[in-house]
Amino acid sequence: MPPWLQDLFDPLLTNNSNVWMIALATSLGSFVLFLGLRYVWETFAPPKIRDEAEDPLFVRPKQHEGAVEKLDGAFENLVANTGMDLKVEQATAWIALIAVVSATAFFMLRSEWWSAALGGVLGVAGVFGVFLVQRSRNRWAVQEQLPDVIFMLARSARAGLSLEKSIELIGRQRKLAIAAEFSRCHAQVELGLPVIAALQRTARRLDLLDFSSLASLIALYQTTGGNLPSLLERLAVGTREHNQFRSYVRSSTALGRISAICIAAATPLFLLGYAFWQPEFGTAFFQSQQGWMLTCVCLGVELAGGVWLYRLLKIEY
Repeated sequence: MPPWLQDLFDPLLTNNSNVWMIALATSLGSFVLFLGLRYVWETFAPPKIRDEAEDPLFVRPKQHEGAVEKLDGAFENLVANTGMDLKVEQATAWIALIAVVSATAFFMLRSEWWSAALGGVLGVAGVFGVFLVQRSRNRWAVQEQLPDVIFMLARSARAGLSLEKSIELIGRQRKLAIAAEFSRCHAQVELGLPVIAALQRTARRLDLLDFSSLASLIALYQTTGGNLPSLLERLAVGTREHNQFRSYVRSSTALGRISAICIAAATPLFLLGYAFWQPEFGTAFFQSQQGWMLTCVCLGVELAGGVWLYRLLKIEY
């Protein structure tokens, strides 16, 4: 940190109220800066041209996107699939607020700038962790209700209702976690979008294999014809079997996953504890190049082990 900047901030950081005021101003300034950059980007960036002429039989991922567009789309999908009814701006505001508050708390715990930086990183990671957990819960709820929804579509088709009316009927079932997606799909159909295109958009947003199968099945039916209620019932039975298999795998590997999480989190937590409450034990270790090298190697091995376990426990069928 430059000496002139340290001389400017040292008198302000002697009082806790001044620290919290600086933290509040920083979080507010970060959010306003984000809104300004987003407005400038949307104003001067070239408009996105999306190719809607896709094969109606299959749900394909979006192509010809740059790294920025992919990152922006991934964050928007993450926020949309949490089920928390948050907009991108609101989610960014929460990230900025929690990061600044966490950085301030860590700085007040130990008045060093590296602790503030560590607190900010942990705050951002914590908010993203909450988003990921909420998205996982929402996706699990949607996946669990999907067989009943497909059976409802089959009964509606057997009763003579059109696909548009069936989608509207499911969208009105507010007790279902997937009702919001069908309500959005029905709104797109009301605006003139074909049913297949609306279902494909929903399938890309949810990124669930069984829902993509539903969209492909309806597209195949509209292209070639057939007995739609019977096809939907077979798909619902297959989806229910997938859910039962997934529940069995999750229950049989629960103890192993919890043990892996505890073992992986033990070393970083002990390291943070020593760094804040007994720093004299780790000061000599981190003052040498060999100590930093060993720390980086251990963190890399833990990261590789976590990715390996994730790949082993990932359910693919």
